[in-house]
Amino acid sequence: MTEVPGNVYDWKTGDIEIGKKATGVGTALPGGTVVSETVGTGLWDEATDLDAGRIGVIPNLAQNGPNMNSDSDPTCNVLTGDGAEIYVVNTGGLIAGCRVAHAAGGTVKQTTAGGFAVYVGKEGEGSGHKNPCTNAVTLAVVRIRMGLQ
Repeated sequence: MTEVPGNVYDWKTGDIEIGKKATGVGTALPGGTVVSETVGTGLWDEATDLDAGRIGVIPNLAQNGPNMNSDSDPTCNVLTGDGAEIYVVNTGGLIAGCRVAHAAGGTVKQTTAGGFAVYVGKEGEGSGHKNPCTNAVTLAVVRIRMGLQ
């Protein structure tokens, strides 16, 4: 199977929360979108590199049926749990095992300080001793582990 942004690799009950989002044209949040919770309103929206709120990722889940995370839906599923792993898109090259921060367009970028997750590999990587994580090129679909462990 080819992994796509939003596919969840590893998670447990409690890693996904139901958040509030704006409604109207252009407010849908597709799977794999890195989102931030707006301070003051509590609404989740596509993250930019300047956002100060909590960070999460929109997962692809069975319950994301035709109306979940759509323009007209006032709620969205958000993966926020430490240790959960999910596929996203990166906006610049990533060094194996680096920290990542939210970037423009609901993507991630490498960072040396702060961040919200760790880059752990591309499809088929980072899952065993003889299968280490390798560097990623710009706009690759990559797996991140939420939290900085």
